[in-house]
Amino acid sequence: MIDLLLPLKDAVLEHLDLGSRQPERTAHVVIVRGDRSVRRVEEYHVGPLQRPSYHIKVTNPSYTKSNIPYNFKPVDDVEYKFLYRILRETSEVLYPLLYESYGLTYHNCTKNVDCIIFHDISPRGIREGERQSWFGAYRDVEGFYLHPLGLEMQLDHSSRDVKHWYVYRIVYNGHFAYSPENLMKRYTQGSIEKITLPFYEEKETSYSSLWRRGDREMERPLQGPKLVEPDGHRYRVDGLHLTYMKWNMNLKMRSSSGLQIFDIRFNDERIIYELSFQEVAIFYSGYGPLADLVNTYGNSYMMGATSSELIPGIDCPETSTFLHSDHFVNSEKPFRAKNTICILKTMQTFHYVTPFIKRRFWQIPLIWRVRKL
Repeated sequence: MIDLLLPLKDAVLEHLDLGSRQPERTAHVVIVRGDRSVRRVEEYHVGPLQRPSYHIKVTNPSYTKSNIPYNFKPVDDVEYKFLYRILRETSEVLYPLLYESYGLTYHNCTKNVDCIIFHDISPRGIREGERQSWFGAYRDVEGFYLHPLGLEMQLDHSSRDVKHWYVYRIVYNGHFAYSPENLMKRYTQGSIEKITLPFYEEKETSYSSLWRRGDREMERPLQGPKLVEPDGHRYRVDGLHLTYMKWNMNLKMRSSSGLQIFDIRFNDERIIYELSFQEVAIFYSGYGPLADLVNTYGNSYMMGATSSELIPGIDCPETSTFLHSDHFVNSEKPFRAKNTICILKTMQTFHYVTPFIKRRFWQIPLIWRVRKL
């Protein structure tokens, strides 16, 4: 990952308010070193931008003396590829169990009809060297979280060699097994309690979807209201600088935590130096090891870099101003995410932060929105 490294706040304020020298622009670079004999995550400061001439290895936080443990890194696309290969091989062994218990399968099915999907959770270990991920089985329908099947697998992928990755534990209907072969043996012998869930048609699982149900409120669907700006925008956007009447601010989409707003001023007086998410942490509890262990940290999923494109007329009015964001994450070259921020003026007099299914919004006097699928 490569992202802009923010300079010290004091240096920035001295430049903005006292006209001192502009702080040097540098980048924060995170490299996962799986090639080393002792694998680790390394961090560097690289500068100056746009023509780098030096790099400095650092630790983060600065008061620590060691690197970030390798097993703390987020799972990337390459790692997922091998993990899902193991799940496929395991599901082939468990095929009779899956079909008899759920009427569903993983490797030989029709998508959105009779398929199982697996979804993983974090953390993947609490001790250095541990890297074990729990995957839960769900019906392949919209809102799958509300359709768990009671089958969970823990995969050990701590080894450097993917040939040594394996199924560490399996939980089926509350019973633990330590290999798919052992689970199938006990299942066929009848030594564990079997479950049989009915097969549901699509309309029977639609309660977890966003599709509207019940009688129509209108005989004929009508277009929704539209925002009209007869004299054009009442705000001005210059690059990532936003001006609205006496308000001024600067926008940035951070790859990890999402939208950042800097130097918010009203009537040329600074109100806020920085307004942004630092982290989104969600702690769960529930039945079974997966629900009981899951703690989700949004930054590990790269909320900014994975923001989805906003759709004019749906997520934001068609007259909105849309901004792109650039990222260098999990790739050999940078990429541009289109229309990840939209700026609009509403007629509301009260603005608030609105959580919304399948979307994530940030709103201030003007509203800019970031959509997350």
